[in-house]
Amino acid sequence: MKTAFLITLLLHGIIHILGFVKSYHLAEVPQLSLNIPKSLGNLWLFCSILFLAVFILMIFNKAWWPFFAIAAVILSQTLIVLYWQDAKYGTILNIIILLVSIPAMGEFQFDSMVQKEAKELLSNIPKKTDGKINKDDLAHLPDIVQKWIENSGVVGKQKIVSVRLKQKGEMKNKPEGKWMPFTAEQYFDVKNPAFVWVTDVSAFPGIHLSGRDKFNDGEGKMLIKLLSLIPVVNEGKNEKVNSGTMLRFLGGSVGFHLPL
Repeated sequence: MKTAFLITLLLHGIIHILGFVKSYHLAEVPQLSLNIPKSLGNLWLFCSILFLAVFILMIFNKAWWPFFAIAAVILSQTLIVLYWQDAKYGTILNIIILLVSIPAMGEFQFDSMVQKEAKELLSNIPKKTDGKINKDDLAHLPDIVQKWIENSGVVGKQKIVSVRLKQKGEMKNKPEGKWMPFTAEQYFDVKNPAFVWVTDVSAFPGIHLSGRDKFNDGEGKMLIKLLSLIPVVNEGKNEKVNSGTMLRFLGGSVGFHLPL
């Protein structure tokens, strides 16, 4: 898929050079019957450079390539409209590039939001730990909990203040729904209970959902976007979400001190 898109970008960029060649009379271009002044010829060249820049940015996995791609499409389509008789079929390539670039731009913005939230969470975590776990730290807990923690082997281990984990598996959006593969990454502040969880779910071939759950200061928030663009769920600051995210934190915390 990525290779086909790269080829499309490269070909579209090369084709735009023809407008520059035609305007400066560098060679015969029978495909373009209309005259192109040099001022517009320079725009054809600039548009070509933009598409080739997108090609290079994607090769080097630069996440902000969609912004250049959308700018290139806008300029390209403007030139195509001006020379519709000769260049109208370039619209098809522009539509293809746009259909790929818009979701990619949404993904970049979604990831930037999550990275900012994760950075804020991690900034509140102390640099130094509070030492090692001893039996006195367990004295306030019910006997059965103390026994479970002692049997887990964590007494004498360093206290955990933060956790970062990765997940891979399948999930359903309802009991009778189909299993959907997902990957996820989660950041925990153990000392001041908080987390940020981000996931990418493959709903259908070519269709994905971006999700982010967070819990901080006793409040939970849930955001799910189709193709990282269209909000499907955007809930927060209500009792059900607050309770659900708190239970998720407590459920995850069970494994924080387990020796690997």
